[in-house]
Amino acid sequence: MSDEVTAETSQRICSHMNWDHAPTVHALCTSTLSGRDARLKVTNAKMKSVSLEAYILSFVLCDGHSCMMKTASVPFAPKLESGKELR
Repeated sequence: MSDEVTAETSQRICSHMNWDHAPTVHALCTSTLSGRDARLKVTNAKMKSVSLEAYILSFVLCDGHSCMMKTASVPFAPKLESGKELR
């Protein structure tokens, strides 16, 4: 098996996470926040991609009526050695 995560595999995993584990993806997005941002509202949480090095999240962060799109890259530590470890 290849030691890389293909675009198709990344898309399949992200689709599964976004549809079947939306509360977990939301919690992952929330966990990337600190300080004042940690008190703001997170909406539209999505896992965008996964690799052996990290996963990428996108979400909307709102402070009252003011909202902005955010992206967070969360590294795996240590880096995964194969796609099998993504489970």
